[in-house]
Amino acid sequence: MDHPRWAHERCIDWGERDFPGTKKLPHLRTLARSLLRAHRVLLELGLLTAQTAQSWPDGAPDVLSDIRASEQLLRDEIRDLRRQFDRLAL
Repeated sequence: MDHPRWAHERCIDWGERDFPGTKKLPHLRTLARSLLRAHRVLLELGLLTAQTAQSWPDGAPDVLSDIRASEQLLRDEIRDLRRQFDRLAL
């Protein structure tokens, strides 16, 4: 028997229905991988910045270029995460 959409959750025979979270699992896994990737980029940027502060101003132009590249990579990762969050209907 199919229950009306307005039926109370306790009145529905859930044994006749698929688990509703199954469709979200692939998206959640992709999001988790993206979060880990962004976390690694963030840690690398923090480490690079800390190392630069200790050795400043040695190699300043190259180091500043590396930091800007890492910041852009982090922005790209965050942009990707935002897109994934928008696609995931929680």
